[in-house]
Amino acid sequence: MKRISIVLLMGLAMVAGSAQAAGKTGFYAGGGVSWTQYKTKESVDLLSSSATNQKCLNMPAPLGDGTVLAYNNSPAACLDYFSNGQGSFNESAIGLGAFIGWEFIPNWSVELQYVWLGEADRTDFVGSDPDLPQGGLLQPPRYKSNEELIYKQDFEATALNLVGRYHWAMSPKWGFNFAAGWTFAKGKYAQSSDNIQEQNTSAAWYRPAQTVKMNESDNGYLLGFGATIDTTENTFLRIEYMHYGVDFNGFVKAPNRLGFDAGYRF
Repeated sequence: MKRISIVLLMGLAMVAGSAQAAGKTGFYAGGGVSWTQYKTKESVDLLSSSATNQKCLNMPAPLGDGTVLAYNNSPAACLDYFSNGQGSFNESAIGLGAFIGWEFIPNWSVELQYVWLGEADRTDFVGSDPDLPQGGLLQPPRYKSNEELIYKQDFEATALNLVGRYHWAMSPKWGFNFAAGWTFAKGKYAQSSDNIQEQNTSAAWYRPAQTVKMNESDNGYLLGFGATIDTTENTFLRIEYMHYGVDFNGFVKAPNRLGFDAGYRF
C-alpha cells in the first residue's frame, strides 16, 4: 500500500507537469517551525515492570474513570495508572527544522531535511477516594484523600529526511507541492511517578519515586503535500503537511507534522 501510494503520487505529478510553468534550477536552503501530533493507540506501561516498582505490594488500582485510586484488599502485583489502561498519549509539540535542496530540473527537486519534531508531555494527578471506609474489615486506602500520586509521560523525536519533491506551479509566484521520501527517526520516551506529599516509607504500599526511559529508532516512508509562494526573486515561504511512516516500538506511531518554512534560492 505504501509503494502504491508513492507511485500514484509521482504519476499524478508527471501527468500534470506538462501544463506547468517552468521553474528555476539550482540550490536552495531554509528552515522553520512546525506543529507535531504524537499519539499512542493504547496505554503504554513501563513503570509496572521496572525493578523499582517491585518494591511495593498491593498497589491500589484506578476506579472506573481512572481519576481516583482506591485500596485493593487482595494481594496482587503492583498496579498503576498506566497498567489499567489510562496511560494513552495524544499530545502535540512545537518543533524546528532545517533543509537544503537542489532543483535539478524545473519543478523537480531533491531535499535533505533535519527536523526536531518537538517535545510533548502529559501529567496526571491521581488520588484516593475520600468516601471509602477507613479501617474495619477492609484494608484502609493506600493513600489519604489529600495525598496524591503524580504520573508523567514525556516524548520527543528527531528525524533525518531525504525527500523527492514536485512543484505544481499555478502561477509564476505560487504553486502546490507533493513530496515522498525516506526518514530515519529517533524517539525518546519516559514515564515517571512520584508522591506529591510525603508518604510513610515503611508502609507496604509505599510507592517510591521512579523514572523509566527508553530510546527507540525506526526508518520508514514519508508522504507530504503543501504550497509554496515566492516572496521575492530569491526567497519563498512554504507550508507543508508531512506524514511519517515510522513506529517507535508501539509507543508513538506515525506522527504527523505541519511545517511553516522560509527559504532562499542561490
